[in-house]
Amino acid sequence: MVSVREGWVETTLGQVATRVVGRTPSRKIANYWTADTTYPFFTIADMSHRHVTAGREGVTEQAIADGQAKRVPAGSLLLSFKLTIGKVVITDREVYPNEAIAWIRPNATVLQDFLALALENVNWDRLGGQAVKGKTLNKTSLDAVELLLPPIEKQHRIVDLMASLDDTLEAAVAARSASEAQIEQLSYQVLPALGTGKTPLSDAFSRSIGGVWGQSKGEGDIDVVAFRSTEFSDWGDVVHKEPAVRSITHREHSTRALEPGDILVEKSGGTPTRPVGRVVQFHKHDLQAPSIGTNFMQIVRPEPAQINARYAYWLLWANHRRGGSVIHQKASTNIRNLQTKAYLQQGVDLPTLTEQEETAGLLDAALDVRTNLNRHIDGLRDLRANLLMALLSGEHEIPESYDDIREATS
Repeated sequence: MVSVREGWVETTLGQVATRVVGRTPSRKIANYWTADTTYPFFTIADMSHRHVTAGREGVTEQAIADGQAKRVPAGSLLLSFKLTIGKVVITDREVYPNEAIAWIRPNATVLQDFLALALENVNWDRLGGQAVKGKTLNKTSLDAVELLLPPIEKQHRIVDLMASLDDTLEAAVAARSASEAQIEQLSYQVLPALGTGKTPLSDAFSRSIGGVWGQSKGEGDIDVVAFRSTEFSDWGDVVHKEPAVRSITHREHSTRALEPGDILVEKSGGTPTRPVGRVVQFHKHDLQAPSIGTNFMQIVRPEPAQINARYAYWLLWANHRRGGSVIHQKASTNIRNLQTKAYLQQGVDLPTLTEQEETAGLLDAALDVRTNLNRHIDGLRDLRANLLMALLSGEHEIPESYDDIREATS
């Protein structure tokens, strides 16, 4: 029986490719920089997708002529090897990367697309424990990255199979983006904007109080989970990661303990491009331990006799998405602070509770579509990671029937 690994070669990155490290022109020389991205400067922050088109600022012809910026042609393979190590992209146009990024130029023994997959599959964390100083790979350690290289024909098959899966993943991401756009547009159509009615929205809340940060764990009367803005997404998903456990007094807990249906309004945070005022609503399964919002949050509790809890959430969510919090925020350095009292006292004419429930149900149903797509994408990403690892191990063969199927459907 022929071994699947027959013809596979243990090698290193330095043996199958050369590298050219980027460069950052001096920021002190103004005529090296421009907002025009004809010659796009490229950083790790721009490596958000496997195929990228441009950076966020440009270098000038003067910087290029002086040798202060290094050109990388379109279709090239780039690898980050400082700070954030192991990001891999292929450029769709020429770029001028900084010194944290290397242009990887494969030789004739390896396909560029296969090398990109192989570099994605490297355990950079394990390598970091051996060869990284201050989260930076040096040239020697970069060249020493170990790779397992199959014959060219097997490289083609692996690249084709992964490309098919990537196409499916890309389609799912596009469907999620379309779903998000539909939710946003629907919310604008079925919900009133704050400030367009006579009754202050705050009248519909039985409680509105700022959160607290408290003391270190064990120093107060009761330990609690303190939810920060990093614990929820722009779509109201509670992100269950390592929680911040703080300690507060019994009195603080009695007025701020989160209950199902409570809403946190971000009152400090935001960015220059994203206004403050994001919201999240808590459900019973989110509150497995005593919980509060931090001092950067406002806790609001819908009054059931006045407003449907989900309608309240969607009202605040849509208002933030349409930019309604901007006029009530003040900037302090890089932080935006929401004038919470004025924001929540904006007038709004609420429909009947029955109509509120119907509207919230409509938006929740649309959100369910996005949630299911998100789970599908997570599953595809897990499948991709596991499949790539299996294929690059050399221990599994792609069935020949796959080639027949691919030829029939291409």
